[in-house]
This record gives sequence, structure tokens and C-alpha cells, in this order.
Amino acid sequence: MYEAEPELCDIYVEGRTDRVLIEHLLEGTDVRVWEDGDVDVPSELVLAGGNEVGSKGRIATIARALDLQFADTALKVRCIIDADCDRVTGTTSSDSKHLRYTDFTCIEAYFWDVPHVQKYLKLGLHDTLGQTAEQLIASVNPILRDAFLLRAGHLHIGEGWHWIDISSCVSAKKGVVSFDRDKWIAKYLQANAAWHRRTDFENAVEIYRHRLSDDIRTCLHGHDLTKIVAEVVRAAVKPNYLGQVEVVSRMLAMTIERADAHRFSLLSELFHLAHEGLQLNAPPRYLNERDKEIAQREGDA
Repeated sequence: MYEAEPELCDIYVEGRTDRVLIEHLLEGTDVRVWEDGDVDVPSELVLAGGNEVGSKGRIATIARALDLQFADTALKVRCIIDADCDRVTGTTSSDSKHLRYTDFTCIEAYFWDVPHVQKYLKLGLHDTLGQTAEQLIASVNPILRDAFLLRAGHLHIGEGWHWIDISSCVSAKKGVVSFDRDKWIAKYLQANAAWHRRTDFENAVEIYRHRLSDDIRTCLHGHDLTKIVAEVVRAAVKPNYLGQVEVVSRMLAMTIERADAHRFSLLSELFHLAHEGLQLNAPPRYLNERDKEIAQREGDA
């Protein structure tokens, strides 16, 4: 397809949430957005490239195939994957023409700040949560950070251990959300018949603690975020369906505006790709110095 029509402008993403968000941001352009599953990527090809079989691995494999096939051709194609723990663990790939990581850890991180959460509380929950955006973020952030470190430790162990959902040990009562870390670790180790490895796991977690940025958007997991916020909403807001994880996820996503995109390096590049033609090394554009400093700090990390 790209040999016949190299001028096509396509973006490949991991899932539907990513696809509809980027389609919204680039509405009115000729960009096509494809999600995992739209292209058949054999598992053996994913494994051959050193990736895990899954949506992220398949999108990374598409990027690798394009790199190999079009080494000397400037395609208007980007393959976008969540950074997850990759920057913290040092496992990002920086030599690909077509692969891009999210500016933060995941798509959900783009709308986890005061302006977007304020909009969610006002328009989505009609200010019935009983907390300000600042209060909600301050209460949830320590749990997100803890959960992110536990995920990094889980990846470090790397022995095929089964992951336990963080939200199973999160509770929200009278506006206060808490996470029973010890209970979660006990469940996690017992599920993997690895109680005798508790010290190893705790040591693996601590390896990454000093690598975390002050910006919570660089150390949170999207699923943890939406599930924890859903716990808080379920405990305080009626009707109950507003506390369903999928409802919370979609309502938060609706808070982002097209104007927000130019604040972020990746989204700015996609706008440039769609509106101004391709420049492989186009410098990112920022709305203000603070966002520029954050992006530069992320790059240094």
C-alpha cells in the first residue's frame, strides 16, 4: 500500500480509546487512524523483534517493518504506543523513524491535571463529588505512584508472574481513598506462589523509586487511574452508573480539547504531520515554557 501510495498519512495505535481520541484531535484532515487488530501481525514476527505478544508489541512490530522496508523513504506514518514503565526501566526504542511513545505514560495521562479534572467534575458529575479537582488529584496521586512502582517491580522480576489488579485493594469511604499496599503485595505473592520472594520483589520496586519524576503523568498507569477514580465516584455520586470504569474513562477523555494538543510534543507532531506535511525531525511546539521544561526533563530522563 505504501509503495503504491507513499503520500498516505496513517497513524497506528494500540486500542479504540487511542483511536477515537486522535481521530477527534485530527478531525477534518486526511489522516487515517488504525487500531490494533486492523492489521494482521503474526505473533512470531512480534517475538522476533523482541516484543511481547499484545497490542503494544504488534504496533511496535508494524513500525519495525516500516523502518526496514522504507529506510530511505519519508512516509507520513506513525505508530504510537504507551510509554508505560519503559522510560523508567530504560527499555524505550529511540532509533525508529516510525515508532513514537506517548508524551507521558499513557493516553489517560494527558487529561490528568487540574483543568481537565475540573471540567470532568463540573460537566460530568455536576459538582456532586464533594471534592475540588485539586483535592481529588492530591488524594489519588500517591496511590498511582505506588501502583506504578509495583508495576515496575513486577516487570523487573520478569518471571511470568500473574498481575493482580491494584483496585482490588483500593477503598473509598467518606471522600477518602486509600490503598492497602501490604494486602496487595500479600495477594500478589500468594497468587504467584512466591511468598518466599517478598524481599526480592520489594528490592526490585525500590530500584525505580528514585527514577520517578515529580510529574505524576510520567508515573501512572491508565487502567489504575480510571479504576481508582471510579472507586471514588462510586462511593460518593449517584446514580451508580457514573462510577462505572468505562463511563469514567470516556468522560475524562471528553475533557481534552484540540487546542491542548499543541502543548505536547507527540500530539504537536501529529498535527504537523496532518496539516503541514512531513518533517521527520520537526521541533516540537509548546504552549508555554512550563510544558517545554516538562518535555525536556522527560527527554533527559
